[in-house]
Amino acid sequence: MQPSTHVVVATDFSESSKRAARRGALIAQQLKAELHLLHVVQPLDIYPGADPAADFRLNHEQVIQAAVKTRLDTLAASLRKEFAIRVVAATRI
Repeated sequence: MQPSTHVVVATDFSESSKRAARRGALIAQQLKAELHLLHVVQPLDIYPGADPAADFRLNHEQVIQAAVKTRLDTLAASLRKEFAIRVVAATRI
């Protein structure tokens, strides 16, 4: 059996997922593996047309997704520092 080189943890930023991320980081540290943090965001509602409400909604969702990315990057940096491991953070739609 090959040794594990990646540990994947999904997060929704709840307290339970924060504990899961820390546990994943500990496992990655013990295995000398890379931790991958994943957060899934809602898809953007992109519809063609000149609907001002749709433009506002699109801009609002982009701001929210940027905030989520910042939050995920902050969590990754914290785990990277605390556990001295390589952490890759990703968001997916």
